[in-house]
Parts: sequence; structure tokens; C-alpha cells
Amino acid sequence: MRRVATSGTAPEGQSASRKGVRRPGPSGLPPIGQAASTSFATAAAPSPVEFSIAPERVLYWLLAVIAMLLLAATLGMFAYLGFGRSTAWGVRKLFDVSKENNIPTYFSAFQLLAAAGLLGVIARHEALIRSPWRWHFLVLAVGFVVLSIDEMASIHEALLSRLGRSLLGEALYFTWLGPAFVIVALVALSYLRFLLALPRRFQVLFAASGAVFVAGAVGAEWVGSEIARDRLGDDASWAYQLQVIVEEGLEMVGIALFIYALLLYIAQARISLVARVEA
Repeated sequence: MRRVATSGTAPEGQSASRKGVRRPGPSGLPPIGQAASTSFATAAAPSPVEFSIAPERVLYWLLAVIAMLLLAATLGMFAYLGFGRSTAWGVRKLFDVSKENNIPTYFSAFQLLAAAGLLGVIARHEALIRSPWRWHFLVLAVGFVVLSIDEMASIHEALLSRLGRSLLGEALYFTWLGPAFVIVALVALSYLRFLLALPRRFQVLFAASGAVFVAGAVGAEWVGSEIARDRLGDDASWAYQLQVIVEEGLEMVGIALFIYALLLYIAQARISLVARVEA
């Protein structure tokens, strides 16, 4: 007598696969022999990619890079002035902080742009919570973008030098320093209430980083101006080259401290960054 297979059961001697039934694959994968109907990119549930930033670690690495750049610049200076190696086997050209378009210049521009990005994030957060200081952060963000561009293109020397010469004549050898002093004073006065409204910790950090940066960008630059005047613009001297290394070092350290302060501010305000790519 023929045995009739019941529903869902294959006849005896006939494998399940011959009836079109697929055995389930291991670990919940699609049945063996059956292709997945969707790709891996769309089959999985959306999951955020997260990474954390430790402000102290960022500051450590920034200061480590700054130290290496200044060491390379110092070695190039010794090779040039001490041993007559004008190029120092290419090292001086790459790390000469008295010139533009080299690794220290690019690093400084990157730091300024990073600070501008962090200020933009904080400005957006302050706008969402209707903070009265949102415009102060936004103006700082735009200002740091301008400083980053200026670091690469030296715009201030072209624009402010002519203005300084018309106002002060030859009182300063680097004539752009006169307008620079005025700009620094105006910014400091206009941001005094903003600074005093910050928590004590950030008052100290913002003021200290700004003071270090200005000490290099304006203070040390003024010292270099007087050295250059005495040597009639000749930069091949120990005093001038050391001054430039100190100047650039102060600028880079000041911005590194400011980036550290901004990261701490973001952490304390519990600001989260979320990026989505819409398909």
C-alpha cells in the first residue's frame, strides 16, 4: 500500500530539499541555499558609531607635537647659524618657523581651524538653549576661521602694514603691530563681560590661553621687530631666530590650551555631536 505524505511531510525516500523546503542555517542566518533578500548594510538595525575624546589626552598630544616641531626648528637654526648649513639637508626648510608654507604653519592653521569648529559647536548649543552669549561664541568661531586663513596667507601683513604706516609712520619696524595692538585691546574690552560670566574654571583657562597666544602673536613679535630694526631686516642672527621660535611656540601652546578649554566646556555642558548621512 502506498503511503500518502501528510501536509508538510515529504514522502519516504524523498529529501526535504526536493520538495523545496529549506533547512534553517546556523545562528539565525538565512536558510541554506537561499540568498539573503537584503544586503548587510540594510539588514542590520541602525547602530551609532561612537568615539570619546579625552581633553587631557588631546592636550598632551598637541603639546607633544608642538615640542617636536620646535625641536626640529631649533636643530635647523643651529645647523644654519652654527655650522653654515643654509638648508640643513632640507630640515630647515620644512620646520623653519620664521618662514611660511611649511609643517609648523600647517599645524598652526589646523589648530586654529579646530578651535573654530569647537566654537561653532558651542555656539550652536548656546543658540538652542537661548543663551545670551551665543553670538560671542559665533563671532569667535568666525574670527578663528579668519586667523586660520591668515596663518597660511599672511593677510595681516599686507592689510595692517599700510594702515600702521599711515597712522604711526616708522615708530614700529613691523608697522602692522600698531593696528594689531588696537584690535587686541578692543576684543579684550568687548569680551570682558562674557569672560566674567563664565564659571571660574573657564575664566582662568580662557584668559590664560588668550594671554599666552597674544604674548606670542603680538608681544614676542614686537621684540622681533626691534631686533630686526637693529639688524636692518637681516634675520640671520641668533637673537632673531630664537625670538621667532619663542613667538611661534607661545602661539601654538596658547591655541592648544584654548582647544583643551573648549573640549572641557563641551564636556561640562554635555553637548553631544550627532552626524547622519541621509540616503
